[in-house]
Amino acid sequence: MEYAELMSRVQASLQRGVETVERSRLDREGETRVYLSVESVDVEIPVRPETQAGTEAIRQSESDAGDLDELGVTPGEGDGRLRFSFVPSKVGELDPSPRLPLSYLQGIGEATAERLRRAGVEDVRDLARRDPRAVAVETGLSEARTKRFIDMARHVKLGADSQLAEALVRLNIDRRTLAATPGEELKRTVREAEQKGELSLPQQYRIDDSMLDAVMHRAERTSVLSGDVPERVLEHGAVRESLQTERFEDQNQSTE
Repeated sequence: MEYAELMSRVQASLQRGVETVERSRLDREGETRVYLSVESVDVEIPVRPETQAGTEAIRQSESDAGDLDELGVTPGEGDGRLRFSFVPSKVGELDPSPRLPLSYLQGIGEATAERLRRAGVEDVRDLARRDPRAVAVETGLSEARTKRFIDMARHVKLGADSQLAEALVRLNIDRRTLAATPGEELKRTVREAEQKGELSLPQQYRIDDSMLDAVMHRAERTSVLSGDVPERVLEHGAVRESLQTERFEDQNQSTE
C-alpha cells in the first residue's frame, strides 16, 4: 500500500468518525454556538504485511512496542490492522464574527458606548447576545433604542457591515424576517427604499445582491440551527388552518 493510499484511508475513516457533531447550543436570546461533540476518533485500517507500508508499520511496532502498543499491527502472514486514535487538542466555540468595538455601530458614540460598558457589554458580539429590556434597565437608555442597537449588532454577527445593519433595522427587518422572506422580495424592498432615499446611506455606498445573499444565508442557517419558526410562517399556517376550518364547517352545513 502506498503512503498516499494509506493517508486516503485515514482521511475517510476520520470523516466517518466526526460526522456526529452537536448542531448547536443556544442561549435565551437565540445566540448560536456550535460545539464538537467528538472527544476522540478511533481509526483502524487494514494493512497487508507484504506491502511496503505494512512492512514499515510492523517494523516500527516491533521496535517501539513499549511506546506504541496502540499501533496494533499484527506481524505474520495475512492481513494486519493499523489502529490509532485522534484526540482533539481543543474543543470550543466556533464564532466567525470579529470582536468589534461598540462604536462600530451607527448611532453609538463614546458616551453611549461607555454606558453600555458599565452595564457589562464589552463589544458588538456581546451586545448581540443581550436582551433589550435588560440592557435598557441597566443603562438608562430607552428600550426602543437598545433594541435598535441590539438588532444592528445581530445583523453584524450575520456578516453585515455597519451601514447594511442600520439599513435593515430602518426597514424593521430582523433575523427572523431575513430567514423567512424570499430573497427577491427582500432585495426589492431594499432597492425601493434605497431609490427613495429612506436609508440615509453615504453617497458612494451601495448595497449589492451579494451582501444581501450572504446575510440572508447566515440568517436562514442560524434560524434552522436554533429551531426558530419564523413569525410569518406561523401567521401563514394560522391563516391556512382558519381557511380549512371554515371550509370544513361549510361542508358540514351543506350536508345537514
